Amino acid sequence: MKKVICIAVLLAGSVSLTWAQTKTPVVTHVSHGSFSGGNAAINTPTHTFNVQLRKSMDEINKDVKSGKLTKSQAQTVRGKVKAIRIQELQFFRENGIKELTSDQLTQLNQSLSQISSSL
Repeated sequence: MKKVICIAVLLAGSVSLTWAQTKTPVVTHVSHGSFSGGNAAINTPTHTFNVQLRKSMDEINKDVKSGKLTKSQAQTVRGKVKAIRIQELQFFRENGIKELTSDQLTQLNQSLSQISSSL
């Protein structure tokens, strides 16, 4: 009887090993439509504004590398962009959520446009 139980346990163990996961699944984040798989901030006006802020910083860095801006000029412009970001964070605190009102967004966009046009 003990031999039968041992054989049954060995068979059960070997079967469970063959069913074990052999390859780790790869999770990809592909967004289709308005649902973004848990990240609802994508495609909001606030997200779009933040993308513009990052592009402005990238543009400043490119202009320094190309010689269009000196390091001193770039530092000044970066300070202005950072001030806009600080204002955005202040608006978030005032609103109690990480979203901007249309008036706040207009104000920040105007400030960013003034900087961008000076580049």
